[in-house]
Amino acid sequence: MKKLDSLTLHQVMRLSNVLLLAGVALLLLSGAVAEGETALALIVVLCILAIILVIAGLVLAYGYLRCPYCGASLCLGGRIPTRLPRYCPQCGKPLDETDR
Repeated sequence: MKKLDSLTLHQVMRLSNVLLLAGVALLLLSGAVAEGETALALIVVLCILAIILVIAGLVLAYGYLRCPYCGASLCLGGRIPTRLPRYCPQCGKPLDETDR
């Protein structure tokens, strides 16, 4: 697996989104499992794993979705972008696929 520093901005955003969506899906799954006669321990484990995945996705986004030139966060307004801007909102330099 690649180190996080060697990933492009698009790859970091994609990985962050996958972690967030997997966490939400696991949380929904734990809610669906709770409807049946399932052990409470399984539901608790699923919820904890879901929370860990969501937190990992958020930390990854806020820690690594930054302009490679000035270091400004690309998470505008405290939210994770659905797509990257073409230009850095802070310094105005273009953000390309090759940026790391």
